[in-house]
Amino acid sequence: FLSTDLVPRDAAGQAMLEASLAAAVETCVTADASLLAHIGTDAAVSDLEAIRLALGGDQITYVGFSYGTLIGLRYAQRFPDGLRAMVLDGTVEPEANLEERLVDAAASLDRSLAEILNTCGPDCPITGDPLQAYRDLAEAVRTEPLRSGDADVGFNAVGIAGIAVTYDDEWRAPFYEAIAQGQRGDGTLFELFAESFVEEFEFGPNFAVDCLDVPHPTTSAEVEALASQAADAATVLPDLSGAYVRIFALPCLQWPVPAPTELEPIIAPGAPPILVVGNTGDPITPFESAERVASRLQAGHLLTYVGSGHTTYGKNACADAHIDSYLLDLTVPPRAASCP
Repeated sequence: FLSTDLVPRDAAGQAMLEASLAAAVETCVTADASLLAHIGTDAAVSDLEAIRLALGGDQITYVGFSYGTLIGLRYAQRFPDGLRAMVLDGTVEPEANLEERLVDAAASLDRSLAEILNTCGPDCPITGDPLQAYRDLAEAVRTEPLRSGDADVGFNAVGIAGIAVTYDDEWRAPFYEAIAQGQRGDGTLFELFAESFVEEFEFGPNFAVDCLDVPHPTTSAEVEALASQAADAATVLPDLSGAYVRIFALPCLQWPVPAPTELEPIIAPGAPPILVVGNTGDPITPFESAERVASRLQAGHLLTYVGSGHTTYGKNACADAHIDSYLLDLTVPPRAASCP
């Protein structure tokens, strides 16, 4: 699926993309169709409680990152008495359907990528304006791919590298160098970026859980309308924002298990304080999601990190100290606590 052109330019390209998607979903069905209804977040929450009880029933201390925040939130809603403490970092909004999540994430990704490209420092290896250089390169490879050994490197790799770099500041320098190499016709670094990200991200399980967990588009036309909405709002690379939507929405068209039609609000009455950590520059789980989740929880406390990258813990000593203090000593940070 991810090797097929994620930005089809005509009906034939769209058909090819959807056919590759259908084949990818069919591999899951063939492997174990009976399993597919039992791998969503609610099943994971039931497993977590079963593990807690099997270990003696002591209250647990839970830290969830990114998708792990959804497991935590649904656990807190169903089993508040099982919790001693909970930290949610990189918070996914539990009431949002897939369309809302993807449009918000595409906009956040676009902002992060613009900031990354606009802050290539004095030793920047890119010739010319970095943002325009990336745009030009992404367009040029549509007709004249870069080379990596004997392989062509096209838009998918260049675009996925633009997603990957937003996750961690340490990837900025290699990303800048990938663009510089691309300006010389060399796509080796872009290929490595894309392959590493796809391997690390585990797209298959992500598709399976999202398509089972939340209301989602059910027709190709709905997905394309959503992709166009994301592309129209983009400032860096509209094709990339549209491709991001397709990557995560198209699999659900073929998923054999129906999704719920509604999502219940999560308030978690009776739970201990839940520390919700929001990163103002998070490209995937926007800071606004953390704000909304913290405000809805009966015992929600927001900790703000003014930074970048996906999630916060391990990136900032101030935030780490607040999180550690809560996890170890149950000391909740002051209201409106913020770490620069």
